[in-house]
Amino acid sequence: MRGCSNFCSYCIVPYVRGPEQSINYNTILSEVKAAADSGTKEIILLGQNVNSYIYENVNFTRLLQKISELENVTRIRFLTNHPKDLSDELIEEIAANKKICRHIHLPLQSGSDNILKAMNRKYTYERYKTLYNKIKNKIPDINITSDIIIGFPGETDKDFEATFNASRELRFGGIFVFKYSPRPKTLAAKMKNQIPLEVIKQRHAELLEDSNIISKQINEKYIGQNIEVLVEKFNAETKTAEARNSQNIKVFFDCQKDMTGQIVNVKITKVLPNSLNGETVNNL
Repeated sequence: MRGCSNFCSYCIVPYVRGPEQSINYNTILSEVKAAADSGTKEIILLGQNVNSYIYENVNFTRLLQKISELENVTRIRFLTNHPKDLSDELIEEIAANKKICRHIHLPLQSGSDNILKAMNRKYTYERYKTLYNKIKNKIPDINITSDIIIGFPGETDKDFEATFNASRELRFGGIFVFKYSPRPKTLAAKMKNQIPLEVIKQRHAELLEDSNIISKQINEKYIGQNIEVLVEKFNAETKTAEARNSQNIKVFFDCQKDMTGQIVNVKITKVLPNSLNGETVNNL
């Protein structure tokens, strides 16, 4: 799907890409089948707000079901989700469907209800937290990552503290922390109380440092585990491979030959904030 109809006050996408438009599911199925039949192991569904997909009587959950029914499809990944549209039906499908990767990118943007309202995000922190916990309880091995914007106009020390505390409470698998910058035509660009850049930088660094500590702590559970990864890149000079597991965590390991596009087993030996290091189980 293309475009967006949410009009978050900081975002220019609705102005440059127009309203949400869902692609004919038959077109999607045809493209997916061709890719899977030619050996593609992972299908990624992209949209500004994928879980609001609807074409005729096919919503996003039904689209995932149709794609997973294709014989040669191995992995399905999708992004990005909007918390206001992520349904119980979709959560149930992810839990039941083993072809769907165990990763959801669910942008929070702020832990302050005042800022969320000014952003026009259409949910409160408590509503987000309820959704987050519902996903975690239903899909225990899921990795939930998020986006957070620091320095939105009017963000007080108290607002930032709420966001910092939300990050610590929810313990995301990873966060993309963005420094707010005004976009032309957006409501936020016209707002008063723009935050000084130095304040934004300080808050950004503080949250990023803390979230990296949390991510590394979460990743510690992989030490000694054998996990399936899809190899994405191979460096012939260093004989190393870059791969990704179902939870969307990058995995680096020594590899004697190019295994790009193949699913292999890797034993994890080292943990970093945003990646894992390991060795192939069969010494490939």
